[in-house]
Amino acid sequence: MSLEAIDNALDFAHLLRALRHDAGLTQEALAERSGLSIEGISALERGHRLHPRRSTIDLLARALQVDESVRRQMDERARRPAPTRASPPDSGTPASARESDRRPTDNRADHHRIVPDQLPAPPTCLFGRAELVDHVVRAVRGGARTVVLSGMGGLGKSAVLVQAAHLLADEFTDGRIHLDMCGGQRDSAVTADDALSFVLESLLAEGAPVPTRRAAAVAMYRSLSAGRKLLIVLDDMPPDLPLDDLVPGGDCVLLVSGRAAPPVGVDLVHAAVPVLDDRAARALLQDLVGAPRLEAEPEATASLLHSCAGLPLALKIVGARLQRRTSWPISYLAERVARQGDRLQELRIGDVAVRRCIEETLWHLETGRSDLHDAHRLFVRIGILRRRSVSVVTAAALADISLDRARAALERLTDTSLLDSTGPGQFSVHDLVHDHARALADELDGAEVAEIRRRCRRAYAALGWTAREQVRPSHPEGLAQHHAQAWPHDFDAVGSLSAIALEVDHIRELLATGLASQDEAEQRESVLLALAFTAYCVTRSMFFDWSQHLQDALRTSVGQEPVLRASLLLDLSTAQTSRGAQQESLRSAREADRIAEELGSPRLQATAAMALSLTSGRVGAPDAYGFAVRALELARQVKDDFLEAAALRDVGLQLCRDEHLHEGLDAATRSLEIFERIGNERGRCMGLINVGVMRRRLGQREPARQLLEDAVASARACGDRELETEALDELGRWHLGAGDRDRGLELMESGLSLVDARGARQWEAGIRTRMASALAEAGMWDDAIEHWDIALQICRQRGEEGIAADLQRQRERALCGEASDHSRPLSG
Repeated sequence: MSLEAIDNALDFAHLLRALRHDAGLTQEALAERSGLSIEGISALERGHRLHPRRSTIDLLARALQVDESVRRQMDERARRPAPTRASPPDSGTPASARESDRRPTDNRADHHRIVPDQLPAPPTCLFGRAELVDHVVRAVRGGARTVVLSGMGGLGKSAVLVQAAHLLADEFTDGRIHLDMCGGQRDSAVTADDALSFVLESLLAEGAPVPTRRAAAVAMYRSLSAGRKLLIVLDDMPPDLPLDDLVPGGDCVLLVSGRAAPPVGVDLVHAAVPVLDDRAARALLQDLVGAPRLEAEPEATASLLHSCAGLPLALKIVGARLQRRTSWPISYLAERVARQGDRLQELRIGDVAVRRCIEETLWHLETGRSDLHDAHRLFVRIGILRRRSVSVVTAAALADISLDRARAALERLTDTSLLDSTGPGQFSVHDLVHDHARALADELDGAEVAEIRRRCRRAYAALGWTAREQVRPSHPEGLAQHHAQAWPHDFDAVGSLSAIALEVDHIRELLATGLASQDEAEQRESVLLALAFTAYCVTRSMFFDWSQHLQDALRTSVGQEPVLRASLLLDLSTAQTSRGAQQESLRSAREADRIAEELGSPRLQATAAMALSLTSGRVGAPDAYGFAVRALELARQVKDDFLEAAALRDVGLQLCRDEHLHEGLDAATRSLEIFERIGNERGRCMGLINVGVMRRRLGQREPARQLLEDAVASARACGDRELETEALDELGRWHLGAGDRDRGLELMESGLSLVDARGARQWEAGIRTRMASALAEAGMWDDAIEHWDIALQICRQRGEEGIAADLQRQRERALCGEASDHSRPLSG
């Protein structure tokens, strides 16, 4: 554009329109390039906004790609007084009409009104927040009247809000109000009444009276905002501040940032501000330190970024420190920040500190209210945990409160951005927030910490004993009921398993420290916890870890007590046979049987006989059936329905292995009926599988299919992935036998995916063998051989040489065109 054309543009409206035409852009295209609205561009070109702010001019200049001299002319026109020409820039509308367009649209009490323009300068750089800024802008342009951003201190909520406000500013011709509410400052946080007074004073001429009563102030606020286009930004709002009275009337918009989630009942758009992703975090640090310095020390840079955990404030602090200390290698600061216990001490510069941001959120919980007291007490004790996740059960044990109060405390901490919700009943704490909690926990008395750990062990054990009733036919007599009652809870067996699943890492930690302790009470609690952990390990096939914990428990002095030792050995036998260590399993079961006989406990003897039957059957020993019959006799002697059902199941399995299918089906059916009568879902699921397989082998195909489909549903209902794997495998085999190879392979693949997901190999060999047979029949030899070879390797690793030999022969026959069906033991 020529200088003459620029000079002829008497005001900003003329100039902008000329520059846009010169660039060949429509108003829509310029709006898209600049981030401003079409309405804002139109208002500027019509002269309704003759004096845009410098930030708006910057956006327009970049979008129009003008040089610095033109940029200065734009700024000069924006500062120039409004022209008094007879005709407006774009029509023959009288000047008086144009003046009325520029005045506030509500003509009441005009002599009291001013047009505030209070927005702070926009951030010079904003990394990783473009999507969030766009979300706020789109929400407002889509009709939202209140938009709230929440998150822990240091995330950059204020910068996002201010940037969005600048992009929206020209659409709000009656003013832009900004108030820092100092929500993190204990002694100077702005109240709702103070905020109302500030907004009213911003809208009224100096000296105009402001009502002191809340109701009158709210009424004036709504009257003044009605019919106006106001943008009101309330930054860092304190938690629990009522938002309803601060929502303006008319076409005004309220933007809010705060550490707490917004209250329920207000019609608003809410977004939680996340930490920066790795790419944005590096870009922010690079902007402060420079790319060459980061690239020279890639490992130290990665360590520093990891320590800052995506928190913009932490990144800005380390960046500023490195800016000031150009002689420091990045590795020097990275090592200091990464040092255990020193991270928050290093993440400060002057009065700016990450720890202070966290403390500013915590002080809101330090009141006499019981719900806030629970939340503060829980937060401090979360620091005792080595990991960042926490569940409702752990929270209740940590703070010594009921489950309902624990749920409320966790929700409160989440609402104040000290925790994040990662799933139903599951929460996590940011790395740097956890560091602060650990520092607070370090101030607790050692005896109190020990008591907290004991409560956690008792809580997890109580859940475990509740779930164990679905898995084990017997338990240390008199201990299970006592231990389950030691920590009251409202979970059933399935719920207990789900609750334990959230705490596996913490349980492992407590077992490791407790079993190594010299304190007898701590040892006893840990031994009982190891036994209680049985149900989870069986249903999730975590046999390796479980074996190690049981062996550690057996080495303790408490583990030498006869009842506990026999119970530990029986659980260990189950874990060992499931891992394929059959000879070790037999030794454990025999020792448990000897102790049970010395104790004269028919319950323990029956359980030991079932363990011996299971393992003997897997190694092909002839006495497997005799052990099962002995277990059944002992179960009937003590009149225990669970024991009888489990023993009948094992009798049926051994009869089936010996090809006595009708007799085996009769025993398995009676076992299923008892499990259904006593309401044991896991036993019922095993019975459905066994009866379904036996009926399939007897040629009763349709009843078999229905039973196996019911077994899949039952396994999923009780959360047992081990049984789900087995049920899917057997149902897949049914479909293979029915000629539906695709469906059969699909079901087996589903079962195999569960095996792979948990790392257990109990059923993997059988699944792979059947898949290999089906693939060989389809002529897919490479895939078939791969499955056979993996199955052979698994069987040999598990010490199942007899099964391995059968597999090898089947593989060879199949390769010669003689593929045959392969049978494997039923569910035990």
